[in-house]
Amino acid sequence: MKAVRDYLVYVRDETRQRYDAGLSAFDAAVDIDMSDYDSWGDGERIVVNVSTLYKEFSGDDTPNDVPAIFGQMAELTKRQGRLRG
Repeated sequence: MKAVRDYLVYVRDETRQRYDAGLSAFDAAVDIDMSDYDSWGDGERIVVNVSTLYKEFSGDDTPNDVPAIFGQMAELTKRQGRLRG
């Protein structure tokens, strides 16, 4: 089983690559391969992590747009086939 620290380092490094490449935070969250962490559940939380890291990388200290992030989490869940609608 993967450790939380491994997860956080992986997400940080993968997010940074996509940030540097100019992807949006949501596109980065969709693009990151999370298959090693599928057994953890709640995979849509990657959206929160990536959004937070993007803000950190850019020096933006404004609060996250929680309703928008929840909408993106639902969209990611739907794309993964775990939500109908």
